Amino acid sequence: MTVREFLLPDLGEGLVEAVIVAWSVAVGDEVEIDQGIVEVESAKSVVELPDAPPQPYRARRAGVPRGDVSVERVAGAPVWHYASAGAEDDAPMVVVLDGSLWAGELDLPTTLDNLVADRAIPPLRATMVDTGAGDTRAALLLDNDDFVAWLAGDLLDALNVAGPAMVAGQSLGGLSALRAALARPDRFSAVLAQSASLWTPAADRLPVRAGARAYLEVGTDEWINAGPNAAFAERLAAAGSAVEFREFRGGHDRACWRGGIADGLISLLG
Repeated sequence: MTVREFLLPDLGEGLVEAVIVAWSVAVGDEVEIDQGIVEVESAKSVVELPDAPPQPYRARRAGVPRGDVSVERVAGAPVWHYASAGAEDDAPMVVVLDGSLWAGELDLPTTLDNLVADRAIPPLRATMVDTGAGDTRAALLLDNDDFVAWLAGDLLDALNVAGPAMVAGQSLGGLSALRAALARPDRFSAVLAQSASLWTPAADRLPVRAGARAYLEVGTDEWINAGPNAAFAERLAAAGSAVEFREFRGGHDRACWRGGIADGLISLLG
């Protein structure tokens, strides 16, 4: 077998290295020119420019009641629980993948506090599920029916969720969230998918059905991922699902997702 060395493409902003977070091909696969084969993540600082999309719910506000946050292991995985002010036991439940990121750096609880305080969404509960990093994360989220079964079964059962929940994810998490909502309508009534990795071959195996409620968004600068997201949103709507699709000015970046998740929650819960 001939082995060729591929150089890291220009990522812009002077970046010269990145971490591989997922492979979309296996050893021995044949690939075509311009086919996506790997997903990478770079370490970079965030600069907010004047024309950036507004993120009015991200910053903590004085006088806004703060929800309760706790962490424990549920059905074998670390999860962070959130309950907003005024949330009853039967309040809507949102399951959020990549929980360590949303409970920490991206501070989803503050966004939820502000949304509830503004009455943009009703009081709710959220469970942020840790999905690991690197190869562990890719194995869980890329094309894993067992993980979907765990979300819809053991996790929701342990949380005593009676009615259907909502599931949210980004990148590979967005792909997995779509799989969960489309495959298990009995447990997930809606899906919020940001920059879902629909450029991967695993996207071709997503079930498409009528009756789903979905919010999909993707950045205009995501190049290989923007077209597949638009096409999937159109395909899902044509099948008879209620779909809102949005393109934002930006890339495949958590700095965009931390604001966009509020738009998706308002769309699906407001």
